Amino acid sequence: MRINDNKNIQSIPDNDLRMLKNQKGYKNYSPLLNSIYIIISLVVILIVCTILSSVIGQDVTFPPPIKVFKKLLSIIKEDGFFITVLSTFKTCIITFTIALIIGTILGFLSGFFKPVFYLLQPIITIIKTTPVISIILLALIWFRKITPNFVGFLITFPVIYNNVLEGVRNIDDDLIEMAYMYKVKRLSIVKNIYLPSISSYLFAAISIGWGMTIKSVVTAEVLSQPAVSIGTALQDESIFLETAGVFAWTIVIIILSFIVETFFRALQHRFESWR
Repeated sequence: MRINDNKNIQSIPDNDLRMLKNQKGYKNYSPLLNSIYIIISLVVILIVCTILSSVIGQDVTFPPPIKVFKKLLSIIKEDGFFITVLSTFKTCIITFTIALIIGTILGFLSGFFKPVFYLLQPIITIIKTTPVISIILLALIWFRKITPNFVGFLITFPVIYNNVLEGVRNIDDDLIEMAYMYKVKRLSIVKNIYLPSISSYLFAAISIGWGMTIKSVVTAEVLSQPAVSIGTALQDESIFLETAGVFAWTIVIIILSFIVETFFRALQHRFESWR
């Protein structure tokens, strides 16, 4: 039995699955040990950055971490910092929510109805293969104000759609047929067969999709220059050759993305406990 065979994994008891995972090299480390590994990784990154900065010897090209940290504190103390962060965060949340809803609905419909799948296939292919810079430039021509929303949606939507579609396709048809044969209630079928099959794909899509949303939205903000946004702040730092400022705002984006991803992981954990 292959470890990545979803149909087979869903059909075996949890205890057997855990045993199988252990045989394949999966290990459950303690949260403390995991935190130690993360801290070691961060320390290594800081050491590498410090060495690189010393070797290059030019703060404009590659500032030392201590200078980036001081710049970060300076940016946080500025009056408009939280307004700037909230502005980009609001854009990301609105864009991601729309992509999540539409991607989930169309993914379901394409999974259950082949005509819908074939109707959407060319559109999804066009969106996936169009370069991001082309999408941004077209959006700037068509509607400048909502360029970050438009770009973020087109980048995130295919990820959500494809994952939900894959989840629907991996539902065990024999299991559903058996459930109907034994006249299991529809609600129970949805809860015990459909949701477990699709949830792992959907949560993976949410995690990947959120990362892509925030990156594409900030990229679009850099080019569209809204009055208040992280992308605009990044562009300002770049114009004045404040490389430390560019790094500092990048750290803000990473922290923002990490906080939201942690929330999604907690949500997934609660859902799996309920399931």
